[in-house]
Formats: sequence, C-alpha cells, structure tokens
Amino acid sequence: MKGIYTILLKPTDNSTIQVGKLSEIRFDGFLYVYVGSARGSGGLKRILRHVEVSEGVRDTQKWHIDYLLKRSDFLDYIYAITNKDKECELAGELSRFFDGISGFGCTDCKCGTHLFELNNIYEIDKICETFKKVGLDPRTEDISNLF
Repeated sequence: MKGIYTILLKPTDNSTIQVGKLSEIRFDGFLYVYVGSARGSGGLKRILRHVEVSEGVRDTQKWHIDYLLKRSDFLDYIYAITNKDKECELAGELSRFFDGISGFGCTDCKCGTHLFELNNIYEIDKICETFKKVGLDPRTEDISNLF
C-alpha cells in the first residue's frame, strides 16, 4: 500500500543535532510532526522503518528524519492511502498552523520544511483536519494489518 504519512516525535533531550549536510539544529523538547511520502518502493512500510530507527533496531542516517529519530521517542502516526502526490500540499497546509524547521526533509522539493513543532499532543486533531483539507482520508489504525 502506498500513501502519505505524518509521524509524531518527542526528542529525548534538549540537544543540538547535526542533521546530515543541512546544519546543526537545536531540538528543544517540543513535539514534532514530520510529513513524508510512502509512495515509493515499500509503500507504507516506510513508517515501520522509522519506528525501527527510533528504537535502535536499524542504524541508518540516510534522510534528515533519521538523525532526529535516533534521538526521539516515536509517539504516533497518521497516514492516508493514496497514489496522489499530496506530501508537499499537506506540508504547506500544516505550515499555516505550526512553526517549521527550515529546510528539514525537503531537499527534493520546493517546500520550506516537512518538520513542524507542536505545542502539545492535542494538536493532532489539527493534523487530521489538514489531511481532510487536502483531500486525504486520515487513518490512525495499526498499519501492520495492511501488509
């Protein structure tokens, strides 16, 4: 199954992390939501890969998000099954509600960012609403049933 997703992360400490070639970024304890595409090979299994990086099962630093995952608790995810290219549209809409980390996760597009700071876990409702606004059906159930 292919789609678009967001993952919710909480850094395990207030620290500055060198994020690949992007820059050093200070993650100061906020919650973060990352927008990603699972339309390539493996589809929505990409979310499971993120969980494995966060838990230390996989030791990789291929994408910007990998650097943050290694120093964060993976809290939750929302996804939508789609073949449509809606990742950037979703990120653009989320930027209307949340502050972003400039340049994060968007080296292959023209977006300002794909990583946003949240003030609290209750803002996840805004994320679901934003999925709907861009024409996606947000889902939160266990994706392992899809494979």
